[in-house]
Amino acid sequence: MEGQLAYFDKWDIQKLFGTQSANPQYPVHPMAHRVNSRFSDSLHDSDETWLLFPEIPYHLSEGNLAYSKIISQCREYNVRVASLFYDNIPITNTGYKSFKAAHLDYVIQMSRSDLVLPISEYSHHELIKFWAESLDSKGMPAALAARVHTARLPEGKRCRRHDPPNIERDTVLMLGTVEPRKQQVKVLEALNKLARENPKIAKLRIVVIGSLHPESSDAFHKAISENQNAFYHDYSKDGFIEECYSR
Repeated sequence: MEGQLAYFDKWDIQKLFGTQSANPQYPVHPMAHRVNSRFSDSLHDSDETWLLFPEIPYHLSEGNLAYSKIISQCREYNVRVASLFYDNIPITNTGYKSFKAAHLDYVIQMSRSDLVLPISEYSHHELIKFWAESLDSKGMPAALAARVHTARLPEGKRCRRHDPPNIERDTVLMLGTVEPRKQQVKVLEALNKLARENPKIAKLRIVVIGSLHPESSDAFHKAISENQNAFYHDYSKDGFIEECYSR
């Protein structure tokens, strides 16, 4: 909002780490909420400072512009930027055409980072391929490819379930972002059709948990409204998700 980089305050740290109490491992920088001073003046050693950019910026208004300014400011301050890269689905999948232009701009801006961290070997390959085709028809500069290093997402916590043997299995659960490529809408439409033909299917509770992609929104809400046993919960607490899994 001030047009320059800033340090996390206490509330930012609590939001990031999901804790309501102060964490001594991540103290608030003394220059947080500074007044009338440039961010660069607060850097102890810019050569040893990195800014990690973990988000997809264009989901916020003028986010790509902010991302470009962040990289430019860091270059001015001699601070290096590392950007996480997830995938090029909005470019390669026709179901996301409304995001294609913004994603193209975002990935081009990302090429200015000092380090790019794709979350899989496949994403790494797709990014290099895209840059080679988009930035230079004769081949991508080797220096740019050298700045890309895969950093695989960590595996989630694994455990063996011990549900009571007599628990009622009455739920169909779909967990994850509702979006065109995952085809939850088609699953709902199929279940609704089966429910009209089969009383046993009609009794099933259908629970969908996850954020809703705008490209799927209208068809998804229509499918949910056509089944009185279908429920959408958006983001949910772990306890509720565990209960749905157990059923």
